[in-house]
Amino acid sequence: MEKAGVRNNDIFFEYLDLLRIRDKEHRQALTDMLRYKYAESRIDLIVTLHPLAFNFLLDEAKDIFPDVSIISWALSETNDQGGNRHRILRLSTTLDVRRTLELALELFPETRQVVFISGASEEDRQFKRHAKSVFAEWQNKLQFVYTSDDSVEEMPFRRPGKRTSRPYPA
Repeated sequence: MEKAGVRNNDIFFEYLDLLRIRDKEHRQALTDMLRYKYAESRIDLIVTLHPLAFNFLLDEAKDIFPDVSIISWALSETNDQGGNRHRILRLSTTLDVRRTLELALELFPETRQVVFISGASEEDRQFKRHAKSVFAEWQNKLQFVYTSDDSVEEMPFRRPGKRTSRPYPA
């Protein structure tokens, strides 16, 4: 980025927390905060990594960044109806769990357990169901652990049949 003339202090990161906090008051507070924070800034490009952030830009924040180009890396469809003034580049991607597991097994042929870490959103649950169906052909060869129902504290330390509260596995 520096070779292209972009300095570190010219890059801004925002975490909107739109998956966990879904009420209108939160969205309005975010809109107000972004309007205040960037009132004197010249923003040239916005990159979104989640459909909710992209939709937020096109809905609540449309007057804050009206003509700014957007790169959207979204895993699912968005509500863009084409009635905006943004130049939008959508980077579509698919997560190939079959090929990912095949490559992992090539790199680590002694693997016996696969831990599938995902969130608790509906999108995450759909992806987990998809992964389970893909992984079915390895069901008799590998043990699969899914962490979507675990608390954050439990995830890294899960072992088949037991839980540990140690900060680091032995």
